[in-house]
Amino acid sequence: MYLIVAALLEAGKYNDASLQISLIKAILNDNGADFLTGVQLIQELKFSSANQYFKEPYMDSLIDFRILNFDELLESL
Repeated sequence: MYLIVAALLEAGKYNDASLQISLIKAILNDNGADFLTGVQLIQELKFSSANQYFKEPYMDSLIDFRILNFDELLESL
């Protein structure tokens, strides 16, 4: 399920990724799904909403993510 989320986020299919994250939360009862929700909100540039999902570090090794142009993003804020 995590790989599906990663693929959907990479493809820009945020609504489908959100659905998969909700399934992870419901079926697997995994707190890492909150972190993924935060990453998704950052991709949608919803920084104020994303902050609440980063209460715990993401400790799972199933997903590797990157932030492209992070320095430029920070400078633009």
